Amino acid sequence: MKIYKVKCYVDFLDTKPEIFSFESFDLAHDFVGDEITRRMEYISSHSQHRIDEEEYKNIEEEERLLVKIEEY
Repeated sequence: MKIYKVKCYVDFLDTKPEIFSFESFDLAHDFVGDEITRRMEYISSHSQHRIDEEEYKNIEEEERLLVKIEEY
C-alpha cells in the first residue's frame, strides 16, 4: 500500500516541516489545497496593506512551493 506524506514547511530554510500521512493521493491533494487556502487567508487577514491580485498570485505560488507531497 502506498502512503502519501505531505510536508508543510514554514519557509525555505525550514529543516523540520510538519508531516501528515495519507492513504490516498486524493486525500493528500485535498489537504494541500486546504492548507494553501488556510495559509493565504492568514496572510491576507494579517497584512497591513491591501494585497493586489498580482501580489496574491505571487504569494500563493511561493506557498505552493512550501507544501510538498511525497509517495512512500
